[in-house]
Amino acid sequence: MSGGPGLPRLNRGLRLTNRAIALILVVVVLALMYVSSIKVYFNQQADIAQHEASIRQHEQNIASLQDQLARWQDPNYVRTQARERLGWVMPGETGYKVFTSGGTVLGPSVRIGTTSTLPRGEHPATWWERLANSMAVADNPAPAKDEPRTVTPSTVSSPSASPGH
Repeated sequence: MSGGPGLPRLNRGLRLTNRAIALILVVVVLALMYVSSIKVYFNQQADIAQHEASIRQHEQNIASLQDQLARWQDPNYVRTQARERLGWVMPGETGYKVFTSGGTVLGPSVRIGTTSTLPRGEHPATWWERLANSMAVADNPAPAKDEPRTVTPSTVSSPSASPGH
């Protein structure tokens, strides 16, 4: 019960022709080609979403910095920050600091930390001192040290090739 010479017969009586096989192969090849393109498309969409989120974050940071800049333009804000952070007082006012029995300051205070390894009583050079020193060194560089040089011949010449013979 074959459907003809060279044509396989399917379970329900459908015949699979050469044209049908070719069509199925073309569809499979096209599907395989589109799968990689679709994968690239989805990867690009994920990258776009990630970059848009990054842009939104940066825009929020910019807005926050602009708000902070606007606050620093207000003289009252500057005064308040000077009082809180630096402990400054206005002329005619009296500033107080309350210390605990352990010697620490209660309330807001300024703590200046240092990572300097200089001995006690010595201070690091200021920028203008470093600049002056660098200009002095540039104007009067230390002489180069003459190291003994050893000369090794790179080619060996024969006595007959010397110009004196």
